[in-house]
Amino acid sequence: MNNGRAGGILAAAAVAGILAAGLRAESRARIVYLSFLAPPVQTHRSTALLPIRWTAALLNAPVVEDESLRTGDGGEAEVELECGSAVRLAPNSRLLFSRLRRRDDGVATTTVVLERGRFFLSVRHADARDFQLELPGARVDRLKGVARLQVRIQDAQAGSIEVTAGAAEVRVGATVYELKKSHRLVWTAAGSVRQLPLRTDTDAWAEWSRNRDREFDRDLIASRPRAQVADAPVQGLPAPGSTLGAPANAFSAWPMLSAGAAAALPEPAPRLSRHAAVPVCARY
Repeated sequence: MNNGRAGGILAAAAVAGILAAGLRAESRARIVYLSFLAPPVQTHRSTALLPIRWTAALLNAPVVEDESLRTGDGGEAEVELECGSAVRLAPNSRLLFSRLRRRDDGVATTTVVLERGRFFLSVRHADARDFQLELPGARVDRLKGVARLQVRIQDAQAGSIEVTAGAAEVRVGATVYELKKSHRLVWTAAGSVRQLPLRTDTDAWAEWSRNRDREFDRDLIASRPRAQVADAPVQGLPAPGSTLGAPANAFSAWPMLSAGAAAALPEPAPRLSRHAAVPVCARY
């Protein structure tokens, strides 16, 4: 009987040790941050104790696990990962970073839930090893190498993914689609799935994302030390809001600050931007 009890205690201890090891296998110590924003942009972090309360996003602020971002009319935002990958939100978009962790082997694990709107993603090779996207009605389980995607969420079960660089495995229902460069996958709530060529039309939001990529690639090719580019001024970029009819002052369409704070801003609301810095791991 004593031997049985001892065996049970040892087994329980072994299970507890395995569970503890599993908890230690991933750390939430990730350094990702808002590298670009043009108001209105808001953020909130999901917690069990506090109600949802959206607050104004701040440039260069850290982004943590379970944090959501949303843009209003004319708003834009970019979150940069450690190795230079970028997740960009066009106006009237919302996402959640449901997983931002690092495994014991050093691999960063990232899951982004794209809830509504339009998104541009540039994922560097080092960040693509465990990078997943959850979409209404679909999921991106795997990216291959350096990948650039454009995602549109139409409603609760419909959307599209365009691949402009690299390749991605997209799961819709029980079917996995291999999406290569210059291809587009469109799915609907009725269950229809089609693979199509890329759209030929473009607009200011797509051009804004390409310009951000070009800036980063120029610095990457130049291979300048991070300290030399981290605080460099931003090159002049087109203002998408002006070409798409966004209000002159986006705060009037979606109040994000108090009336007094908004009134103190110049007209139009300033575009807050940061030059893309080039971390060492972006080269691999």
